[in-house]
Amino acid sequence: TEYTVGENGPKAMPAPLPPASAYTYAVELSVDQAIAAGATHVDFSQPVPLYVDNFLNFPVGGIVPIGWYDRTKGAWIASDNGRVIQIISINNGLAILDVEGSGQAASASALNELGISDAERQQLATLYTPGKSLWRGLIPHFTPWDLNWPYGLPKDAEKPSPEKAKTPDDENPDDPCEQAGCIIEAENQVLGESIAITGTPFSLNYRSNRVPGRKAPYVLEIPLQKVHSIPSLKRIDLRITIAGQEIWKSFSPTTRSATFIWNGKDVYGRRLQGHQEAKVSIGYIYESVYYASPSDRRQSFARAGVRPMRIPTRLNVSLWTGYSKQLGAWYPVGAGLGSSTLNIHHAYDLTRKVLYQGNGRQRVGATAIVSGIMKTVAGNGRSYSSLGDGGLATEATIGTVSDIKFGPDGSLYLAIGQQSRIRRVSPEGIITTVAGGGKTKFNGQDIPATEADLSWPRYIALGQEGELYVADYDRVFRIGPDGLIRTVAGNGRSFNYYPIEANDIGDGGPATQAFLAPSGIAFGPDGSSYIADCNHHRIRRVGTDGIINTVAGLNRSGFSGDGGPATQAKLSCPVYIAFGPDGSLYFSEQNNHRIRRITVDGIISTVAGDGRDKFSSDGGPATKASFLSPRNLAVAPDGSLYIKDGTRLRHVNSNGIISTLNSSGNTYHRNKPPEGLLVTELPQINALAFSPEGKLYIGTGYCDTVVEIVPPFPNFSFGNLFISSENGALLYEFDPSGRHLRTLDTLTGKTIYSFFYNTNGYLVEIKDLDGHITRIERKGDTPVAIIAQDGQRTALSLDDNGYLNAITNPAGESTQLNYTEEGLLTQFINPRGYQSTYRYDELGRLEQDTDAAGGGWTLARVEDSDGGYTTTMTSAEGRLTSYKVKSQSNGEILRVNTAPDGSQVQSLKKTDSTTTITRSDGTVIVSQKGPDPRFGMQAPLTSLLTLTTPSGLSKVVTFEKTVKLAKTVDPLSLLSLTTEITTNDRTRQSVYDAT
Repeated sequence: TEYTVGENGPKAMPAPLPPASAYTYAVELSVDQAIAAGATHVDFSQPVPLYVDNFLNFPVGGIVPIGWYDRTKGAWIASDNGRVIQIISINNGLAILDVEGSGQAASASALNELGISDAERQQLATLYTPGKSLWRGLIPHFTPWDLNWPYGLPKDAEKPSPEKAKTPDDENPDDPCEQAGCIIEAENQVLGESIAITGTPFSLNYRSNRVPGRKAPYVLEIPLQKVHSIPSLKRIDLRITIAGQEIWKSFSPTTRSATFIWNGKDVYGRRLQGHQEAKVSIGYIYESVYYASPSDRRQSFARAGVRPMRIPTRLNVSLWTGYSKQLGAWYPVGAGLGSSTLNIHHAYDLTRKVLYQGNGRQRVGATAIVSGIMKTVAGNGRSYSSLGDGGLATEATIGTVSDIKFGPDGSLYLAIGQQSRIRRVSPEGIITTVAGGGKTKFNGQDIPATEADLSWPRYIALGQEGELYVADYDRVFRIGPDGLIRTVAGNGRSFNYYPIEANDIGDGGPATQAFLAPSGIAFGPDGSSYIADCNHHRIRRVGTDGIINTVAGLNRSGFSGDGGPATQAKLSCPVYIAFGPDGSLYFSEQNNHRIRRITVDGIISTVAGDGRDKFSSDGGPATKASFLSPRNLAVAPDGSLYIKDGTRLRHVNSNGIISTLNSSGNTYHRNKPPEGLLVTELPQINALAFSPEGKLYIGTGYCDTVVEIVPPFPNFSFGNLFISSENGALLYEFDPSGRHLRTLDTLTGKTIYSFFYNTNGYLVEIKDLDGHITRIERKGDTPVAIIAQDGQRTALSLDDNGYLNAITNPAGESTQLNYTEEGLLTQFINPRGYQSTYRYDELGRLEQDTDAAGGGWTLARVEDSDGGYTTTMTSAEGRLTSYKVKSQSNGEILRVNTAPDGSQVQSLKKTDSTTTITRSDGTVIVSQKGPDPRFGMQAPLTSLLTLTTPSGLSKVVTFEKTVKLAKTVDPLSLLSLTTEITTNDRTRQSVYDAT
């Protein structure tokens, strides 16, 4: 019976073929009686030749790979190779064979080597005519036989082009040329408006690239193929995944590029804020070809081929390349001012490192200072050396710490399973062992804790009286003030290993008789201990009377119950427990990839994690974020959460917004304490705890230390972000989600502006340096007015789509704004009734600006052949100005501005922070940026400027700033700032004395 027949042939095969074998020819050779007798195969007394027509025209003399299927082993087994032969003539009743592809008759020795007898040749002569080509092999038994050549890519196959996709806005600079009147960013074709607020120094600002109508950031222009075509290419497949959506498209083999337009929504149809990761995969699909089998072995079946042949198979093969690209745009929804922003109120995107300024501008590459520096408090960073008991904790070897907790006196306790010990660091920094390390096998009776041989103490908790509780496999131990250790929960037999009735795990009885698999432990406000029972998928409570009960979870793994009683919810391996300041119990679920909370009324809910096993979604609601492996967690005094997620430290602020505070977990700190490193450089995280003073401590992996996270500046909160203004005069403070908290004067260290928000995160107050308050009056979350410090009221109204459409000052004078449904400003009417109208292209780029007098601008964009683009602005009088932008392969940016009279200004910005400006008259200006002494390249200084005239005259100016700080790690502890400017050897100096 032949298997390889028809469309269902592959399904009829007795088993999938080996990966290197192409689907070619397979046949079942059997005897009915053997099948009836249940035989797996029938052996012959000697091998029998099997001939198959060379229907694919494999070259004569080539190897025929042969294998058979062993039903007892469920596997394909290689057999001796066959050969492609050809009958070149018939002589005296015998077939004359070519077995080497030479076109010549095979010698007697060649025939003998293949086992071809005269009787076989005689039979061939009766069956076939000269010219016939056949596959020949010898089979020793009846079973399923397979004659399959290796296969692979055709000879001309190539991988997809490595060139990555772009959006139409990728080339746009973050310092575009702005034109007067209404604000027009010429190079970006962005429209802006700015409206002053009476009684304040503030203005409301609009930008057309901060609304959904700007489609360019959602368009992906994807190169599919290089200039030349690939003859064997069958088609091109494109796969894009973004926000849960998956898009597949196929293209003809000559297609050069494709365009993808994202709708800005997730898989559930919800519009998303900010940039989202699009994963692009491009596949070149080829019809595979057969490969010649290697001839260096007697059995070549299932082995890779040695060279391609021009014989197609029935299989497709593909080559893929992939990359990620950010799509989408930032909208000022957090300000809650109808997609407008106040000029002094900013936002920060930590992931993309973009500062969105309230005046409509943005700074790309603005790397924030994170308010956290690591200070080692325990561990010398070495895995194997002296324990160090009785000495400084920073000189001791502590191994990998799995849990840390603070005692009432400020002592730090470390659970170290690697050392089978619990260790204590006193407030004075001295380390000792308080449990474990002994030689007595602990059986639950009272013995000194330091004499006990603990198995693997993983998690700990401190009771209200300072007693220490330890989770060690199937039990929880208590170490009292007397130093004796005793069992307080668990019978030593985990339910996982001793099958009993599912519900009979000891609830309602003494905790010491209960089945238990403890991990995290915490004490509640009522003095009861709460235990995460991972194997039983429950949270257990041991009351002060020693009785154990379940407070969350059922008798099986799963996820359910949010919004209802925790006792009716399904959990899946709860690992860690912590209590919040309001008495709520938080716990991590390793298998559900979530953080859940049980409030004091017993209701359970999810506070972080969407259940997917991945890392994603910083900057948005924590419930929409994905976690890889949430375990240890700590609740800050303000109620925010810090979570160990694999190697990352993630933070959920009090408004439920999630961010990641470090990278994916650096490993280069092994055997080296991470002293002085920023929190962004945190190595692998194992344990978290807040001290009684509210300081965060972390047990790190790889470098085997415990570190305290200290703010780089005094009076700042851990985890907040800091960015200086470009001139270094101001310092902006943001929370981990990028929300603006304060603006500070970097000379005095004083707070110039403080920003306050309602419970939904919308701006409601601004307090200035003198304590004056500007209020945003809201009806619910809708802004209705801005109230100046002296009571002047500027009324606000929004249209049906939520965009700011009227601003009325205290005198009753109103500015009117009209938009498209997606927020593109189409009409602006000032208080005097003069109106301007605006038109955009299909990507939301400004095309036409017409003012009340009929003047204005027409804008157009042309993609240049060199990969750059040119934007033109033509006035109503026909005067044309052009702006060319070209990002070069070496990272340099070339810009050429051409005025209506034809004069040009060329600017070349290099990656070393050098900019060269060349004017039409031959004047050349070269400037070099350097770091600010306090804020580095956040506030770059023009350290060197050279101006050369056409006649050869030159002016060289150098700038230098030096500072004296009271504390080297605190840039706001300024004592003095000296600025020195030298012009052609003439120097002048100014000194600011902060004292």
